[in-house]
Amino acid sequence: MPLRPLARTALASLILALACSFSGCTTANAPAKPLTPKTPAASPQFAAYQAYLWYVFHKIHARWQTALKENAIPASDKKLTVAFALSSSGQITRIVRVEGTAGKKEQEACVAAITESAPFPKWSQEMRTILGEEQVLAINFTYQ
Repeated sequence: MPLRPLARTALASLILALACSFSGCTTANAPAKPLTPKTPAASPQFAAYQAYLWYVFHKIHARWQTALKENAIPASDKKLTVAFALSSSGQITRIVRVEGTAGKKEQEACVAAITESAPFPKWSQEMRTILGEEQVLAINFTYQ
């Protein structure tokens, strides 16, 4: 699956933060806030594959926004970090940890956004050589 070129601001945000963090709200009167990279999400070896990370980031973000709307999850200033293992085949092999102040409904929405976004593109041979067969990524979700 070909990846679209990154917008300059999107690439700059990813380079500065190399992160996956989402901010959003689903109140009836306010649209979801834009995603804001905040914390490291991947090993330093993944830095060479920013387009791949950006693709993963946006696919999960789109699914999360859908889950927020479908489940009418209100803004709450709650935070959640979900770490997951991504295999070289593009599959999510396991959820490594879920921690934060969000409730069960918010946790389920975040985990579902990640697991339902797979599969992602398979890694190239070069990626497998550098990254191995699996990497753990962490995404910080903030309900604002």
